[in-house]
Amino acid sequence: MSRLEKRVLRIPLRKGGFIVRVWISVAAALLTSVTPIAALAQQPPQPAVSVSLTANPDVLTVGDIVVLTLEVTHPVNHVVVVPRLDREWGSFEIVSQSSVRTEPEGGGMARTRQQLEVTLFIPGTFETPALPLSIRTQDGSIEQVFAPPVELTVNSVLSGTDEQLIDIRSPADMSAPAWRSRTALALAVFAAAVLALAIFFVNRRLRGTRDQPMSAIDARTPWEIAVQEIERIERIDLPGDGRLKEHYALVARVTKDYVRDTCLEDRSSAHAREMTTDEIVAALSQSTLDRRNVHRLAELFLEADLVQFSNYSPQVSQAYEALGRAREFVEGTKPATAEDAEPQQGVRDQSEATA
Repeated sequence: MSRLEKRVLRIPLRKGGFIVRVWISVAAALLTSVTPIAALAQQPPQPAVSVSLTANPDVLTVGDIVVLTLEVTHPVNHVVVVPRLDREWGSFEIVSQSSVRTEPEGGGMARTRQQLEVTLFIPGTFETPALPLSIRTQDGSIEQVFAPPVELTVNSVLSGTDEQLIDIRSPADMSAPAWRSRTALALAVFAAAVLALAIFFVNRRLRGTRDQPMSAIDARTPWEIAVQEIERIERIDLPGDGRLKEHYALVARVTKDYVRDTCLEDRSSAHAREMTTDEIVAALSQSTLDRRNVHRLAELFLEADLVQFSNYSPQVSQAYEALGRAREFVEGTKPATAEDAEPQQGVRDQSEATA
């Protein structure tokens, strides 16, 4: 009971004392309820994530290099993952993509920055394609944001006078003395002899190659290949040497290869082998794979991307745990019988097959 309520109870019930008690009690209740609301209103708002993409210059000539600067302002306990772009990025060609750098800005905020060098070979006005960014918050949840597009104007290398037609020159005099003709004939005969000799040696080399034993077909199933590769990664023990990036790269590759060969419909195309983490997770969401397994794979691939493409450095025990999660997924999706799994389509050297 507050001091105000105690004083209210001491007011005598005479000369309107009862009415005074009632009004003071109502006022005390209102003050008590307003206090937490005011405290809640004084709490600072959660800082937002802002993304910017700028070009220098934004007007260029065909073939010129343009520097795109990507900046993400975010809370210091967030991690930003920038995807590794292919050489062909829409109409743009990626010349270089710098490493991602994160620096504190003060006030609980940080700035993540990356520069891309791009070029265009067609005149006109172009907008940068969509650039998705994944942001991992402190509680482990994943948010996706997109960099705003930047418009670039590309001018032709030809000036106005260069585009005008000019008169064709008269034919040049191609007549030559007789000794020059004989010299040219001798050179042609010599060149033909050298070419015939080169063809002879090439055919001899090819004949020797055809006499070598043919390569053997890898009869292992994708499941067997994945299990053996996981055992190899465990034996070389890269986390024990502090080589976390190489360890996560191997774990992500063996898991993605196994998923591509067993869960994706279009597994043989070149695009399937170059799919990003977001593309693989989107394709798995449309497959018959269990939703829980899809979520676990997404977390494993994102953790591998964070280690490989940012300054995020996990504990050694966490790196071992990542390999364990890959092993658990592969062993949990083992076919019921050996005949249910498709053999790996590919060839390898016979000496490797017998090793």
